[in-house]
Amino acid sequence: MYNDNNRAFHRNLLAASIVAAAAGSPVAFAQDQEQSRTVEEVMVTATKRETSLQETPVAVTAVSGEMLTELGIQSSVDLVKVAPGLKVSWQGPWPSFKMRGGGVAGLNGAAVPLYTNGLAGGTSWAGWLDVERVEVMRGPQGTLYGANTLGGLVNIIHKKPDTEAFDYGVSVTAGDYGLFKQEGFVNLPLSDKLAVRLTASNTDQDPLIENKGNPEGGLRDENNHYVRAQVFFAPTDTVDMNLSYSKWDNDSMGNANYGYHYVGIPINSDTGRASPFGDVLDPRKGTIAGNTAAGGRTYHNGNPGTNPTGYYEVTGDFENTWQNETEALEFELNWDIGFADLTLRARHSESENLNVWDVDQSDAIDPALWDPRTYADSGWVSGRRWTGVIDGNTSVSEGDQVDVVLNSKSDGAFRWGLGFYWSDASDPDKNNGTYVWAYNDANDMSANYVPSWTYWDFYGSKSRAIYANAEYDISDDLTVSAGIRRQEDSGFGYRNYSADPNWCWCYSAPASYVKPVSGYTDASYYTETAEWSRNEYNDVGHTDYKLAFNYVLNDAINLYGSFSTGYIPGGASGTQILDPNELDAFEFGMKSDLSDSLRLNAALYHSEYTGLSYTVYEQTANTILARQESGGSLSSQGLEVELLWMPTDALTVNAGLVLDDTTLDEYALTESRFFEGPYNEEGGYYPVRVGRSGWFADGDTDRPVAPPTYILDGKEAAFSPSYIVNLDVSYMLDLGNLGMLIPGVTFYHQADYKTMNEEFPFSRQDGYTTMDLRATWETPVENLSVKAYVNNATDELYKVSQNVFSNGRIMADYGRQRTAGIRVGYNF
Repeated sequence: MYNDNNRAFHRNLLAASIVAAAAGSPVAFAQDQEQSRTVEEVMVTATKRETSLQETPVAVTAVSGEMLTELGIQSSVDLVKVAPGLKVSWQGPWPSFKMRGGGVAGLNGAAVPLYTNGLAGGTSWAGWLDVERVEVMRGPQGTLYGANTLGGLVNIIHKKPDTEAFDYGVSVTAGDYGLFKQEGFVNLPLSDKLAVRLTASNTDQDPLIENKGNPEGGLRDENNHYVRAQVFFAPTDTVDMNLSYSKWDNDSMGNANYGYHYVGIPINSDTGRASPFGDVLDPRKGTIAGNTAAGGRTYHNGNPGTNPTGYYEVTGDFENTWQNETEALEFELNWDIGFADLTLRARHSESENLNVWDVDQSDAIDPALWDPRTYADSGWVSGRRWTGVIDGNTSVSEGDQVDVVLNSKSDGAFRWGLGFYWSDASDPDKNNGTYVWAYNDANDMSANYVPSWTYWDFYGSKSRAIYANAEYDISDDLTVSAGIRRQEDSGFGYRNYSADPNWCWCYSAPASYVKPVSGYTDASYYTETAEWSRNEYNDVGHTDYKLAFNYVLNDAINLYGSFSTGYIPGGASGTQILDPNELDAFEFGMKSDLSDSLRLNAALYHSEYTGLSYTVYEQTANTILARQESGGSLSSQGLEVELLWMPTDALTVNAGLVLDDTTLDEYALTESRFFEGPYNEEGGYYPVRVGRSGWFADGDTDRPVAPPTYILDGKEAAFSPSYIVNLDVSYMLDLGNLGMLIPGVTFYHQADYKTMNEEFPFSRQDGYTTMDLRATWETPVENLSVKAYVNNATDELYKVSQNVFSNGRIMADYGRQRTAGIRVGYNF
């Protein structure tokens, strides 16, 4: 709905004012002002053919590239400001979308995947420049898109080369925390049939999360480069093709895996025991302050230099690492074959990723002073203690996709579309990774020790689908449509352990470690395991379908409704084969242009998810292991409203409202992270595992008891606030010969919500409101603008993810604090 092309209008109005000033005629400018703006028609490709947004029977938010630039949206984490109902959580380096209940409980894949130019995939942090528009589609779209889209999708559509004229643009942004970003594009028409477009950016920024122990080990910094090169060729009037290569290089410190901020350990003040329902949060890293034999480590209360409320601080001596290189080669062919339009899209992508963080933010000890194989019930011999613990993961991935669509060109009452989708990421040598957990020698990775229970996963998958859509005009006012998609998926996963896979890390057994020869990026030191650890799945196939209607109530209002299904195939998770995820979704909506300056769209939805997975935890003495099981379900229903209003020539209001009720129908979680064992005089009760049985000792009787299981049937789901409100207001001030000033403000408000599905008190996040401020000066120099901005101006603190680490230590990630800067752009 952000489609009023503000920047183009600003330039037209500015040009008119300059002409009027040069002519010395205030009347001419006044007459131009009398020509009121109108809400323009927006064309989208959400249904795989170009249609008007208001006539598309799908809940879609379309955001122009100009509006993305104006609002400073340069990654997926900020898109929630303009797409009502879209939510994002952030754990580790990768943010994930959630919408209409999708993604709030265990799925086998992304609930709301990111697409780039119509194909699944893309980088959450890259490619958000030189954009034509972004389309946010709600609800399952499996009958229109090849890869699974259970809760919806976000499609970034890049600008293509233009054969009409030479064009270029550049921008520079500088801000606090040492931000310096350069962006630019150049469009080169080589002939009336051939053009080239180059787009690039370079970003540097100091850590937003300061490391008090090591200034070189902060988090959420930026050090990345992005480049995109495109060649467009139109040999005839009926054929055009576009070849694109993109690459993103990142060498920063990222965001910690479990959460960078230690919230504390919940303690029951009456018993002194750690409890997930405790009424006191003890700010320490371990369950027993200073007692390393029991796995405890002092934290804020033992380190006066650390601030327990320092939500944007960490303490540790490790130089955290996040390195990523992602490349993609895309090809698009459009061919008018007379009776239909043929579109072929293909992509080959490759990615390498390494992220390693100091998970407990403790000091490291030279392993030469400590033998990890001297562990015994009495603790570390000769008073030796743990080295720093680091965690993360390393992975490589490579895959291919092809999507072919044939859309009829008939102007009659019947229209149809056929599609074929194919993907292959089945080479285990090019699709594998491991969860990294090690005891580090400061920053010398070659000296790290890896516990024997770590493993390297190898996996692969193939998918193919045939889909079809048809629509028929029953009358001038009523159109019905139907879609069907048949897909087949196959895949496998197997696991190589670094040593004895039956070994259990517990108090009654000596530790066993493997020392990697070449750091973390080599799987050669992992040992092949027996066939029981290899899992294969070959789904027989699944059919999704969609039925919809669109009714033109009058010249201003369209009503539509749909029923659709969604599906994500089962897959291998360790030694488990998970059930497929399935969805039945209903939607009823209205799209209206109530006047030339007022657009109001609304949608009611009801979604039912089944086959959800949940986590079962098993705790060893000093860490936890997790596995997935299937069997959960949830339902989500609500109302989404979008408003675009331009009451005057100068004022623009964009607003959204979401009312949501997302409930876990059947869901259970096993808990072992807070279970209390025997009493220790030095620090109280602490968790302990008895042998290899998976049972725990009762804190009073020392008898084995099973970890508790929480039944969450009928409970509110995580990341499901009951309402969300977003509001953006901008106003254009004419400065005469000095150009134009456009101040703007963006509000985003969420009601309170849970950050975890468990009903733990510490998992609640109170409702919050963020406010972004901006002021853009369109200078008298054509195409030159200057923007000053302050994001999260009130410095609102809110959680974007939360987790519980071993021994009941609660970790959280928070949204970005207040940041400010200035952007100077020429035609960009």
